[in-house]
Parts: sequence; structure tokens; C-alpha cells
Amino acid sequence: MLRATNQKTIDNELFRKKQKLKLLLTLIEKQNGGNASQLADKLCVSMPTIEKYLALLMGAGNNIGYCTRRKTYYFIDQKA
Repeated sequence: MLRATNQKTIDNELFRKKQKLKLLLTLIEKQNGGNASQLADKLCVSMPTIEKYLALLMGAGNNIGYCTRRKTYYFIDQKA
């Protein structure tokens, strides 16, 4: 029984992480997520977690940039 409970906990954690990554992708696509601190607040995670998520998304082939004028992340193939 304990093993099933642990697996359910892991599944729930993975589901939440997947949802947060999807939200992060949406915010980047809409170019209204803000800086890393604002993204962390919007996703209810820490700054190191946002940095890990951004690195994970970039490592998966997403070409993400940061616009210093608008102070937001965006996909480089989109116009900033």
C-alpha cells in the first residue's frame, strides 16, 4: 500500500510540474510573463525553480530570449 501511495505522490508532483511548464510556455508565448521574479510569483515557485524550468525548456530546443526593454521573456522566433 505504501508503494502505491508513493507512486501516486510522484504522479501528482509530475502532473503539477507539467502544468507549470505549460503555463510558463504560454506566458512566454504571450510575452507577458515579466522577469524571472515575476514568473516565479505567477507560477508560485522559487527563483531557482524558474531558472531550472527556463533551462529545461531551452535544453528541449525552445529558443527563449529576454527583452530588456519590455522586461519579459519571449520566443526568439517571435518579434519582441
